[in-house]
Amino acid sequence: MFAAVSFAAVSFAAVSFAAVPVPAQETKIRVAAAANLTGVLPKIVDAFVRARPRTGVETSFGSSGALAAQIRSGAPFDAFLSADVEQAARLASEGYADIASGGAVVYATGVLCVASRHGVDPSGGLGFLLGPAYRSIAIAEPKLAPYGAAAMDALEKAGLAPWLSGRFAYGSNLSQAVQFVRTGAADAGFINLSAVLGDPAFSGISWAKVDPSLYAPIEQAGLVLKSDGRGANPEARLETARSFMAFLRGPEGQAVLGAAGYALNPGGT
Repeated sequence: MFAAVSFAAVSFAAVSFAAVPVPAQETKIRVAAAANLTGVLPKIVDAFVRARPRTGVETSFGSSGALAAQIRSGAPFDAFLSADVEQAARLASEGYADIASGGAVVYATGVLCVASRHGVDPSGGLGFLLGPAYRSIAIAEPKLAPYGAAAMDALEKAGLAPWLSGRFAYGSNLSQAVQFVRTGAADAGFINLSAVLGDPAFSGISWAKVDPSLYAPIEQAGLVLKSDGRGANPEARLETARSFMAFLRGPEGQAVLGAAGYALNPGGT
């Protein structure tokens, strides 16, 4: 009798244990991303998390240089998507990269555009900016934003930079330069093709791609950041960050980037 009661108690305990499943813990990663990705990255994130229950991705946008500085100062990011190769490669060389993910890897190539709010067709070149109507020309801070650096390269090669230097309205990042143009705070500006294609406000603004021979290709690279063991689930976050970078460079991520006006990454996986 004693043995039977003991067995029943053990069986009840086993059934009770099985009836209370332990919920899986959500793994959330933080991605630092260049401002030019503001319009397209949320679409990629949505596609990524839909296929991965209990996975979250939090994005922070800014200039590539400012974000890289935050990473060096210990900001808790799991991945970094730069608007150039230099910032990502420099972080990798300084030991911030997850080596198993390949260090700094190119995920897309950006396209520089110039926009005019005064009805001038900018497809004939950048000379129209010398006109008296263009008293304010938006450009992302060249020292921090790769698209701003590309714009300055284009103006210098076109021989226009010395004549326009007093007219520049510098944005702290590309998104701010785009905002200057779309709101009329600037008469013209250098922006990214993705912003033009994704914003109805530009339907009434003249714009054209800048001659690519005037600036170096804006290859954009990212990297998975090496885990420092801080925060919740560091190993799970590292694996999720690796998966996210592979997704970004894979067919689904590249399709979204291509539709948004980026040249695809021929070396993507």
